[in-house]
Amino acid sequence: MISFDAREYWDFENPSTSRSRFEALLGKYPPSIELEIKAQIARTYSLEREFDSANVILDNLQSDPNLENHPRAYGCYLLERGRCLRDTGKIKEAQAHFQLATTLGDPEIRIDALHMLALLEEPEKAVIMNQSALAECLASNVPSARRWAGSLYNNLGWGLFELGRTQEALQSFQSALKERVESGSRIDNARCCVARCLRAMGEHNEALEILMLMDQSDPNVIEEIELNRKNTKV
Repeated sequence: MISFDAREYWDFENPSTSRSRFEALLGKYPPSIELEIKAQIARTYSLEREFDSANVILDNLQSDPNLENHPRAYGCYLLERGRCLRDTGKIKEAQAHFQLATTLGDPEIRIDALHMLALLEEPEKAVIMNQSALAECLASNVPSARRWAGSLYNNLGWGLFELGRTQEALQSFQSALKERVESGSRIDNARCCVARCLRAMGEHNEALEILMLMDQSDPNVIEEIELNRKNTKV
């Protein structure tokens, strides 16, 4: 059985580069994986907010008579259609697509869909949904599903933060950072979340220690450093 892991080709900070990588793979894999690759190409466009281009690809996928015969490819289609719908304000339609994706039997697709469903809710409900998805993720013995832990910890952290539960939020952000360090991806994003939570808690020196580990040319990092320094006792 031929394996394919889309994460190997993704650079989420650079969708156009990712798109070139995926386009170079077309014609090199069986139909089921080819459909999945096309869904990833659609995602590169939606990340650039080029929804018309994304939807052209998704419409072609939807019209493929074999799409629903390949559960993983179908799940990828549902996720990317749902993301496009969500980003264009069509929340109910997005929910329907994500909900269907949870039922297809692929553990990674299911966790991704659960994480997207939580993003559509207000903080209180989102916290509960993220906690449930995280428990399922951490219990999974499927590596591609288990690697969603960093994102789920992060989203749980922001939900708790918005509810004013900053100590719990900090614990979640710290867990997200641990996951990011272990995976070697999005480490600075996770550090920034920890630093932001520490600032809200008045722990400015500790926040600065983390910020000093990050890219000092990043405008968001510069802003956080300045905000913390204003409140640091010399």
